[in-house]
Amino acid sequence: MKISFKIVFLALAIALCSCKRQEQSADAEQTDLFVPAGFTALDQIVAEIATDGEVQSAFIGENRVTPRQWKRYEKLHEMATTAQLLTFMNHKSAAVRCYSFLALADKNADLAFPVLMNHLKDTSAVTTMDGCIQMTRPVADYLIDEVSLDHLYPTHSRFSKQQLDAIDRVLILDKSMKSHVKNAAISRLENTVEHYSLIRKLVENEQNGFALVQLAKYKNQNDRNLISTFFAQDTTKFHALAAVTEFSDNFFYPYVKKVFEDGEKNDNYSFPNWKACFLALAKYPNQETLNLFENILNRKDKFRNKILDKYLLLAITKYPDQQYQPLKRKIKLDKEDMDEIQEEL
Repeated sequence: MKISFKIVFLALAIALCSCKRQEQSADAEQTDLFVPAGFTALDQIVAEIATDGEVQSAFIGENRVTPRQWKRYEKLHEMATTAQLLTFMNHKSAAVRCYSFLALADKNADLAFPVLMNHLKDTSAVTTMDGCIQMTRPVADYLIDEVSLDHLYPTHSRFSKQQLDAIDRVLILDKSMKSHVKNAAISRLENTVEHYSLIRKLVENEQNGFALVQLAKYKNQNDRNLISTFFAQDTTKFHALAAVTEFSDNFFYPYVKKVFEDGEKNDNYSFPNWKACFLALAKYPNQETLNLFENILNRKDKFRNKILDKYLLLAITKYPDQQYQPLKRKIKLDKEDMDEIQEEL
């Protein structure tokens, strides 16, 4: 356990140092690139974006400074025409393509839509920085994530619902798409009669866990055996448990109970699986579930108890039942943990 704490501490230290370095470099003076004869000011901006190579947001670092790369983007947005931005979407630099799309989507969403459809398979890697979060991902993922904000804030959407639905359809139906943006699109699917066959095929043919959760929402008795197959492997148990939380049929109870019992025997058991297991079990307020939850409260491992008690309280608060009241009174958490639970709820 001491080793685990050291690893976590080291990882946090590295992340904070990286964040600080990014913040310092954002303010550092940089020598402008040499501009060959015939180059315009816009050409220089594009060249500097390409040389930097990272897509940085308006604010990065602990102190939320505005990096020079974002200031270049603002100049690109100001200076480039839509025709020029369309040309830059074919630039060899992934950063230039990403920033050009942002500017194009802001200036003319109708033109940006077919551009995005043509870049859904742009798998070139691009490093992005937003706040203190740095990651490397495909260009297509970045572009779609930006568009996905329109799903979250439809009243401020640049794209119409029909356009957003069209993007989602391509992501969902294309078997070659494996990234998180496809899973997000699946999670947005409305549970209509028309979508049922599509969702079930995604589960059967692609073993997609996000589609499994969507399928469970239909609560179709004919899907029980298919859902239960996801309990067979450790890599799919999380989504199986999430599916059962949506479809709490008694058929699944033995499967959920076994996940719980396996966790009790394994000190290194997955915390996400524990959390999903508690949520699923809480939908079955019977004496057997109460006994299982009591076992958790009686454990002697203080570190694990702190985490598991939090998951347990979250589960029985989210899915309350009178039988759980004695359990709630036994759980003692600090303010920070209680705030986390409230935030999740």
